[in-house]
Amino acid sequence: MEKAKETGTDQELMRSMKVSKAVAAMAIPSVISSLVTVVYNMADTFFVGQTGDALQVAAVSLTNPIFILLMAFANMFGMGGSAVASMAMGEGKPKKVKNTTAFICIYVPHLTYFWRKYRNL
Repeated sequence: MEKAKETGTDQELMRSMKVSKAVAAMAIPSVISSLVTVVYNMADTFFVGQTGDALQVAAVSLTNPIFILLMAFANMFGMGGSAVASMAMGEGKPKKVKNTTAFICIYVPHLTYFWRKYRNL
């Protein structure tokens, strides 16, 4: 990671490091964010549990799997898009990289909006 810190680019990270170390360096932030989400949900359940109302605790407990499912879809688009962008970057196709990242950044929020609007039809 020494070279990657010198240049500050992810391209150098992937070029100069062993694959196992590069994957670990990229995976650590993802694992930390998942742990923060779990701790947040546990704290939420704890504080709602302090109210003494079983229905509120049940509501929080039932929405947690739905939240995890939505996070899984977000990860699917994010990680899938980054894999496609990485392959295109490795092939030297900057236009495909821009198109892929544009799809993820522009169309996924639109898909989310339409899903929220029309989910009850």
